[in-house]
Amino acid sequence: MVVLLCMLSLAMMATGLYATYLGSTIIQVERGWTMVIAGSVVATGGTLLLGAALLAQRLGRIRYEIVGLRDRLASIGEMTAEQLALEQMAAEDDEEPEPEPVRKSKPEPSADLGLRPAFQPAAEPPAPKPPAAPRPPEAERVVVGQYESGGNAYTMFSDGSIDASTPAGLRRFASLEELRSFVSSGGERGS
Repeated sequence: MVVLLCMLSLAMMATGLYATYLGSTIIQVERGWTMVIAGSVVATGGTLLLGAALLAQRLGRIRYEIVGLRDRLASIGEMTAEQLALEQMAAEDDEEPEPEPVRKSKPEPSADLGLRPAFQPAAEPPAPKPPAAPRPPEAERVVVGQYESGGNAYTMFSDGSIDASTPAGLRRFASLEELRSFVSSGGERGS
């Protein structure tokens, strides 16, 4: 039965895909759209039928395993419910109860007698300060780019600083933001 369902579903999928292909070649004609839609529906139905067939096969296997398990359990012993209950009670009686863990009692706080200690504890000396880490040597500035604009030459370095060679002289900026704020405030004309 499952094999027949699988074969039917594969035939439906193949037929549906073929109809979709044929319809797509003549899509300008109204009949083309009809074939594409019908082919898609048939192919989808075939896919769903294949899934249902595989599910039915798996459920059949599970049913077969359950029946076999039930038969094996029945053949293990022909004990009555009373015999099983008596065995459980005997097993429970044989087990010794575990002793409860010993609880440690906390000592009761002694009454405050108003006594002072014989001496005051000395204050701990402050921990010595760690030696200052040596400053890393200044990294050598590496040129990453040079640009010219409006008669000025700009040199950008790997540490983010910028040198601007202007007609008024050389200016050094720590970052691009500093250069932008200098230019937006009027540049050399504003200073």
